[in-house]
Amino acid sequence: MEEYGLRALLCLARLGSSKTGSSSSLTIPEIAEHEGISIPYASKIMRKLRQGGLVEAVRGRTGGYKLTTTPAKVTLLQSLEALGGPMMSDDYCDRYPGALDECIHTSDCSLRGAFGGFTGFLKQILEMTTLADMTNKESDARLAVQRSAEFLIGGLEPKLPLDMKR
Repeated sequence: MEEYGLRALLCLARLGSSKTGSSSSLTIPEIAEHEGISIPYASKIMRKLRQGGLVEAVRGRTGGYKLTTTPAKVTLLQSLEALGGPMMSDDYCDRYPGALDECIHTSDCSLRGAFGGFTGFLKQILEMTTLADMTNKESDARLAVQRSAEFLIGGLEPKLPLDMKR
């Protein structure tokens, strides 16, 4: 749901503002058609985004959905959390599926430290990247993420696979 939700937000950011030059609304069937998804699935996504405060319903003959603010003010972190909850909750070690009642590594866990650090880094990048960064070409979006990563690590060349291609 997260991928299609982000795509729906980008659809609103791109097409919603290009229709008239102002923040126009798009209907669920329009969003479904633009993104190649079913109308019921688009409806479910838009309901989640509305509950998350990222979009609002517009009534009337030209009604539909529109962003509640400009694309430059909507972060990818806000978007993903509205669609699927927190990226990684603080209690992930409490959900231990082993044979004991709790994990035997609760006092000193290198995995928890690594995942916590990675999650924190990823959250910061997602917080620094907005829908506006994503509305242009793929290479522009990649550069926006790379700039965020470089900023977080102090301007050093990031050792992340930022140049991945499909």
